[in-house]
Amino acid sequence: MMYSTKEHNSGSSSIPKSIENSPPSREGGERIGRADPEVLPKKKRRYYTKKYKLRILEQVDQLTEQGQTGALLRKEGLYYSTISRWRKQRDLGILQGLSGKRGPKESKNKQEQKRIQELERENASLKKKLQKAEIIIDFQKKISEILEIPGDGSKS
Repeated sequence: MMYSTKEHNSGSSSIPKSIENSPPSREGGERIGRADPEVLPKKKRRYYTKKYKLRILEQVDQLTEQGQTGALLRKEGLYYSTISRWRKQRDLGILQGLSGKRGPKESKNKQEQKRIQELERENASLKKKLQKAEIIIDFQKKISEILEIPGDGSKS
């Protein structure tokens, strides 16, 4: 039986429109869907402040009825595993007290640090002078040997 295009395309088709327009495959004449070439950007990682974490944990702890926690998590866009991790951090004291500053620790006594740096520079300078003096002494010894001058300090 021959169908007209109007009858064949009417109603709900089981073939998606993106596949309908694709060329037939080589083997059986069926149409093959093509992947969408658009690459979606990666979502940025979310960072939460300690203040925010503590506020959310306080809200979750105050909830008593079933389903309220899930509603709060959906509203904030969080997962329960995140809340569990934050609870462990809170229990370990990571969320309280320390400012969480990164980098080298500040010196308690800046004057002492300054003095240490000054002494290290002076030490390096003195080592260079010592090395030069040793070279000069070695040179003088070699000259005295060549000229056969006694090196014990006595004059002949």
